[in-house]
Amino acid sequence: MQYAGVGVFLTAVPATFNANAYTGIQFYVKGTAAALKAIVQTASTESTTYGGRCTLPTLSCAGNEAPAGALSATDWRLAQVPFSSLANGTAPFNRTEIWSIEFQPGAGDFDFWIDDLSFY
Repeated sequence: MQYAGVGVFLTAVPATFNANAYTGIQFYVKGTAAALKAIVQTASTESTTYGGRCTLPTLSCAGNEAPAGALSATDWRLAQVPFSSLANGTAPFNRTEIWSIEFQPGAGDFDFWIDDLSFY
């Protein structure tokens, strides 16, 4: 199994961020990664091992995710991920308790860059 990713905490761990005033996340992205996805962890999807509330085995806890869209190897592209598109987590997405934002490419060789991550 191949795995790689990059992520950012929004506050000091194990605190959460209330993004209720926002509709989603946006960022600029470029690279050659296939099937890049944005993953947003909340306190309910983060393992108790790391201070969250997910009581499943540590590696079974999963944040809500959405595709980041197609990438260009040479040009920056603005990607927007509405909160309403986040799915498949071990708990429903809750914008009032965001723990971290992560990016994970699909299998295979990859190179990707993320810049200017923000809420919109």
